[in-house]
Amino acid sequence: MTISEQAPFTTHTVDNQPPELLPLNLFDSDLVLQRHLAAQGGDWGAEPLAHYGALAGGELAEQSTRANRNKPELHTHDRFGHRIDEVRFHPAYHRLMSAAMEHEVHAFAWNRRDREGAQVVRAALAFLHNQADAGTSCPLTMTAAAVPALMAEPRIAETWLPRITSRHYD
Repeated sequence: MTISEQAPFTTHTVDNQPPELLPLNLFDSDLVLQRHLAAQGGDWGAEPLAHYGALAGGELAEQSTRANRNKPELHTHDRFGHRIDEVRFHPAYHRLMSAAMEHEVHAFAWNRRDREGAQVVRAALAFLHNQADAGTSCPLTMTAAAVPALMAEPRIAETWLPRITSRHYD
């Protein structure tokens, strides 16, 4: 009897795997994060963190899967042969970035400079976002990190700070 003549295998019941994790509110389920947030003066940010935790542990995690399955594409020329050097991203990437910016993952602390614990809340937002998608965490973190350098040059800061701390993704 050849292999092709054999009856196909039937699958077995898989019972040694954990259940699906998501959707999960990444903030509400993280008691250690909540405890340290309170200890560092950021417990006033629990409401926006809980909202973003639900988003990150649900829709954004799904968008991350889509974005990572559809890598950015470099288009060096248009259909007429003109050089364009354009990188095109899947819409899921843009959804990840727009959600992060709407929730100020990149700018929460800078938009609340006088509020104690604001950097702690921003770090917690970044932590939640990174669990949903690490790839978009890089530009968000670099944007947050650029603010102090810009503040050292008031003339440049006047132009750029409102742009990079905006909640609008362009």
